[in-house]
Amino acid sequence: MALISSNTLFHFTSSSENLISILRNEFQPRLSLESFAHIVRYVTNSPWMTESGVPMVCFCDIPLSQVGSHMEHYGDYGIGLSKEWGMRHHISPVMYIHGESAPAESAAQLAVLWLKLRAGEVLSEFEPLALRAGALLYFLKAYEGVLERRGKELIEVRFYNEREWRYVPPEVESIPAISRADFADPTKRGAVEAIVAQLPALSFEPQDIRYLVVAKDSEVLPMIHAVRSVKDRYDPDTIDNLTSRIVSAERIRADF
Repeated sequence: MALISSNTLFHFTSSSENLISILRNEFQPRLSLESFAHIVRYVTNSPWMTESGVPMVCFCDIPLSQVGSHMEHYGDYGIGLSKEWGMRHHISPVMYIHGESAPAESAAQLAVLWLKLRAGEVLSEFEPLALRAGALLYFLKAYEGVLERRGKELIEVRFYNEREWRYVPPEVESIPAISRADFADPTKRGAVEAIVAQLPALSFEPQDIRYLVVAKDSEVLPMIHAVRSVKDRYDPDTIDNLTSRIVSAERIRADF
């Protein structure tokens, strides 16, 4: 029977430089513009932004045989790590909801509680609950919506098909909220990104890596050389092991 999920969490990116940076520096959280429209609609006169930049690292739980369309959206370079590693680091599958769903309305009430906390309107004994409510909201994802990637807008992408797992750093509440307009402003976005850049990296060990993906067969050898150049992180035996896990997106599309 064909698998619909994987034992590996994949993170795809647009260039070999990005992939090599992950090998050298691990995962650095980045701002992602997330939609909360499916929640805000239930809150009257809400100051909650319908879209806001949230620091995170995203993965997909998709078998290699099914990642073709996902790579078209996010890039042909990637790293796959064990799901056990993800669970140890509090990476979690998101909960997909739509605007007409009962969880969306419930989430709106959690959002109200979180907003009251931020405004200092929550009694101290309820503060831990409000903080937990805010953390939960970052793991809710629209069932479908608009995906913007590398300047391209894809209408009505079904995010549900991505089977996203997400890491949101515990320091997320210390990051200033940023609207869509500010996200599009290089200066304002850069100021928030500078704060995000100071957050601890999401770490992994070489043995956690299951796959390294490059775009073309011709890039496998250069990637082997690149892995060997990360001398301060990987010993020779580890490098030999990692190089055996390199596969091309070209080969995945042809053979899986």
